[in-house]
Amino acid sequence: MLQAFFNSYGAWRDSYFNAQISSDGGKTYQPASADPDLCPPENMPEISVPAGLMRIIRPHTVHILASGADGIAEVGFEFACKWDEEHGIGVLTHKGTVVQVGDASASFEHQ
Repeated sequence: MLQAFFNSYGAWRDSYFNAQISSDGGKTYQPASADPDLCPPENMPEISVPAGLMRIIRPHTVHILASGADGIAEVGFEFACKWDEEHGIGVLTHKGTVVQVGDASASFEHQ
C-alpha cells in the first residue's frame, strides 16, 4: 500500500502546492504555495522513499466490501493525511493486490 501511495504522492504534492487559490473573492489567483498558512509545506514534505509516508498518514478505517470477484471480498484501507483532512486517502485491494488508489472514497467504492 505504501508503494501505491508513494507512486501517486508526487502528483498529489504538485496539485497541493500548485492549486490556484484566491484570497479576494476570485479577483486574483496565486499558487497555494504562496500562502504557507493555508498550505503548510510540512503537510506534504518531499519524500524519497515509501516509508517516509508513515510520518504524515495514519490508518483510519478498514472497509470489507460485499462486492468481490471470485467470491473473495475486496478490502479497502482508508487513511487520514495531513494535506487533506476532509477527504484523506484510500486504497482498495483484492487478494492482496492494489486495485485503486485515491482519496478516501477509493477504499470503499469503485471509481
